[in-house]
Amino acid sequence: MAALTQSFTHKLDQTRWGTAIYAALVAGIVYLVAQSLIAVFQGYSAWLPLRMIAAIVLGPEALPETGFSLAVTLAAFFVHFGLSIMTAWILAPLIEGNRLPWAVVTGAVLGVVIYLVNYHVLTLAFTWFGGMRGWLTLLNHILFGVVMAWSYQRRRAGLP
Repeated sequence: MAALTQSFTHKLDQTRWGTAIYAALVAGIVYLVAQSLIAVFQGYSAWLPLRMIAAIVLGPEALPETGFSLAVTLAAFFVHFGLSIMTAWILAPLIEGNRLPWAVVTGAVLGVVIYLVNYHVLTLAFTWFGGMRGWLTLLNHILFGVVMAWSYQRRRAGLP
């Protein structure tokens, strides 16, 4: 157990937190674009994912409108990118020093975990997310984790 703790402590020391933020922003943008496309594919407004995210802090009254709202967009970005950064700060030490394929698999698994928490646990409090539950949103969460891991590892290696 002590060796495992030392190994993780070493990974924490080696983690590049700024690179983790970069990876969170890249993955967060990819996620939002893909989730907006999923919403359109399912017959909803492209703004629905932002409204659903913003409703976490603004309340369900942010949901009914379908067009652009600066207040809703800013609230959604604050919540979404804040959670993305928190996720990157969890993922980065887990994949630090790993080869890219293993890092990507770890990111994909984390994406599945986030999907399960978001769409099968947090929907108890934020019921409006239940309508987006499904395989497309699951795949988007996997994509989010993969992009985050890939972005972190590539940037960590000094690659674009």
